[in-house]
Amino acid sequence: MSFFYGHSISEVQKLTEMDGATFNHSLAALRFARKANGVSKLHGEVSRKMWGSYPNIPEIRSITNAQNWNYWADKKLFRFMEEADNLGFDDRKRYLKKRAFEIVADQTGKLLDPDVLTIVWARRFAAYKRPELITRNLRRFDALMRNADQPIQIIWQVSRIPWTMARSVSSTNWCI
Repeated sequence: MSFFYGHSISEVQKLTEMDGATFNHSLAALRFARKANGVSKLHGEVSRKMWGSYPNIPEIRSITNAQNWNYWADKKLFRFMEEADNLGFDDRKRYLKKRAFEIVADQTGKLLDPDVLTIVWARRFAAYKRPELITRNLRRFDALMRNADQPIQIIWQVSRIPWTMARSVSSTNWCI
């Protein structure tokens, strides 16, 4: 089997609209893609500048999971916000928080209080994202966690990818 799954170099060059001795994998991927995106506003801008002069590539959009309206936004919550309906907004936000806590309870067995400030770390666990910052000052962290007048609860969901961590951390969900 060849590098191009049995296709000759000339076939691949014709399919990808490339010629010459250099094969650009990123350009080939963009030309075969129906959609392309940058994972942040800045990444999208840089990618459009980098690839914008090449013909026959899709529009490169900027998206983030947290801001992609089609996938992550609660339409009712945004409607209440646009209508300045503070009661509706607060009620919907509390409902969504309760639903999220029901899912956490199903996964961890921990019951969380929707009326308590909740800090959530729910992402791929990688050292460069500096997850230790919350506990860097242990005295301050301890004082925050023991403050009965202003309680805090923490959800720490870890999805480890082995090559991103200097030390081993198992995939788990923690609730404090």
